[in-house]
Amino acid sequence: MAETRFSAWLSERLSRENLNYTSLAHLVDVSPNTARAWCIGESTPSPEAVLSLAKTLHVDPLVMYRLLDWLPANGELKDDAAERLARKITQLPPGDRESAEAFVDHLEARRRASQVR
Repeated sequence: MAETRFSAWLSERLSRENLNYTSLAHLVDVSPNTARAWCIGESTPSPEAVLSLAKTLHVDPLVMYRLLDWLPANGELKDDAAERLARKITQLPPGDRESAEAFVDHLEARRRASQVR
């Protein structure tokens, strides 16, 4: 797997925050090899890890969702994107479905909050 938009962004963000793989791994409770794999594009974080990364790096998780192509750049889900997300969620192992549900709950809360404004 080659460097992705997300991995390039994460590597740059770590550099700006003066963090390395090991320190990031400790902050988000993953192995240093996992953090390294995210930064070089070998793997992508789970929805739960994205929420932890967002909190740690003080970034709106929607930024990361878009970099991971989990959401369209304009933030509006089109039918094909919604179907793709639904397929991915159903393919998750049962234990990871909670993370996916947390991801969807977060999106719904953001949508509701933006409608109130």
